Amino acid sequence: VAPDDLSGAWRYFDFTKEKLERLKTACAKEITETPFISTDDCLCALICKTVTRARSNRVDPSRHMKFARAVDARSLFEQDPHQIGVCLNMTFNRWPIREVTDQPLGVLASQLRGKLSDRVYLRETVMVFGSMLSRAGKAGTDGPLLSMAGTVDPSVDVQISSWSKLDCYENNFNLGLGNPTVVLRPTFVPVPGLVYFLPRRSDGGVSVTLCLRDDDMTQFVSDPLLLLYGTPIE
Repeated sequence: VAPDDLSGAWRYFDFTKEKLERLKTACAKEITETPFISTDDCLCALICKTVTRARSNRVDPSRHMKFARAVDARSLFEQDPHQIGVCLNMTFNRWPIREVTDQPLGVLASQLRGKLSDRVYLRETVMVFGSMLSRAGKAGTDGPLLSMAGTVDPSVDVQISSWSKLDCYENNFNLGLGNPTVVLRPTFVPVPGLVYFLPRRSDGGVSVTLCLRDDDMTQFVSDPLLLLYGTPIE
């Protein structure tokens, strides 16, 4: 990715428990391909759709975008969910931009959930990627560079990692300070299209941090669909 493509800013958004429940109820009326969708599926669909709408003024609507979603792979290998170390996979959805902006949220959420249904495929792709990493390591520093997200175009693609299931608010970390009041991710270099769902709060709400180009962010924060469920944090 060229440095000029990595300009942008990070912003936080808050989604209360009540708004998340309302979002899931709305999406559940529109699901098409799966009998079940999670709250994370619905929030992923909302972010994907509103980010793509923010970009649609400057991007050819017939162009394709990729949605890359990090998946915890520990359960696929019967590992302890608290096992420390990298054990994840990525799922990918690819759509024409016009399709993302036009499709109902429930349809997008259903298609995202569909990618998580084939656990055999998810397990096998983790094993393949692990083998590639092992071979690259044996090849030394001149071996191939690998990325779980593959080739990403930050001008149109979206990458999401959800930490919403991490139980951070009920852990005092034995520091004698009590439980955390807020859990945030440190701000780092701009990576447009990169999104994190932060650990779910004790009140059931979830904060989301994401990075977009400045012009895209201006469009994003004023999207009525986003504001129906989320609130920008100043």
